[in-house]
Amino acid sequence: MTSARLHIAVELIEAIGEYLTAGGYDAGLFYQSQGLDPETAAGNGYVDFKWFSQLLDAAAALTGDHYIGLKVGENFLARHWG
Repeated sequence: MTSARLHIAVELIEAIGEYLTAGGYDAGLFYQSQGLDPETAAGNGYVDFKWFSQLLDAAAALTGDHYIGLKVGENFLARHWG
């Protein structure tokens, strides 16, 4: 038995980039270093949840912010939910 793959709105990945940009980081370079281009990855507006999880972990490592999930989450806007 296989489980269904989970998907998430690409806007949630963009929220990570917005957080990084606000902190003085280059979100484009960050995405590139992780092998992701949000523009092309989101053909239908959604990406595999693994990308969100991996990007959040990588952003936490980059910034040293152990509470990054909370901080990105507090700035989610309605548009981030697709």
